[in-house]
Amino acid sequence: MDKNTEKKQDTPCEICFADPCDCEDLFQPYREMQKNNISELRYQITNLLELIEMAKHQLEYTNLLMEESKKRLDSSIADFIVDSDEDDRTDLIRYLYWKTDMSPTSIGELIDVNKERIYGIAGPLPIQMNCEICHRTFVSTIRSRNEQPSKTCSSCDALKIRKEHDVWMNQWTKTPMNSPVNYASYISSHAWKQTARRMREKAGFKCQLCGANDKPLNVHHNSYERLGRERDDDLVVLCEPCHHRFHTQSSSN
Repeated sequence: MDKNTEKKQDTPCEICFADPCDCEDLFQPYREMQKNNISELRYQITNLLELIEMAKHQLEYTNLLMEESKKRLDSSIADFIVDSDEDDRTDLIRYLYWKTDMSPTSIGELIDVNKERIYGIAGPLPIQMNCEICHRTFVSTIRSRNEQPSKTCSSCDALKIRKEHDVWMNQWTKTPMNSPVNYASYISSHAWKQTARRMREKAGFKCQLCGANDKPLNVHHNSYERLGRERDDDLVVLCEPCHHRFHTQSSSN
C-alpha cells in the first residue's frame, strides 16, 4: 500500500467527521422515514385514482338522471298546458321564473310564450323586509330577479326625500331661522354635528328613553326656541325606533 492510499484511509469522513465513517448509521432513520413516506404516497395515489374513477361514474349517472328529468319535466309541462286554463299557466310561469334558475327564454320555449311577455306575466314579487332605519317590518316588491329589494320602508323613504327637498329649497329661498327649511339646512351643518356628537357622549351613547346602546342614535329637539344656540335641556338622545315613535305619536296628537 503506497503512502497516498494510507493517508486517504486515515482521513475522517467529510460528512460525519468520523473515522471510520458512521454515515450509514446516521442516515438510517432518515431512509426509513423516506420509505414510509413513499409507501404513504403510493396509498394516496391509489386511493385518489379510485375516487376519481368513482366520481366519473357518479357524474355519468348524474348527467343521465338530469337528462331524463329534463325530458320528464318537458312532458309534464306539456300535459299541464293542455289541461290548464289561462290562470293556471300564468301561475306556472310565475313559479318557474321566481322559484327556479330557468332563463326567461327557456320558460318561453317550454310554455310557448314570447320571452318578452314572461316578465309581465311573472309580475312583481312581494318580499317581507325589516326597515334598516326604523326596524319595522314592511313589504317590498321586486320586478325582476336582478333587482334588489328596498331596505327602507315608505315612511322612512318619504322622510328622507322631504329632508333632501328642504335642503335643496334652502339654497333658493331666504327664510327665517326657525323655519322648517332652515332647520333642515342647520342639522346638515358642521356646527350641529358637533353638538349632536357632544350630546351622544354625554348620554353615554345610550338612548335616554329606553337605554338601548345597540341602535343608531338621533339627537331630538325638545324645543326649537334656541335653534342654533341650544341648551342641553333643549335636546334629548333617542335611538331611531324611539325617535320614530316619538314623531308618530306627536303627529297623531
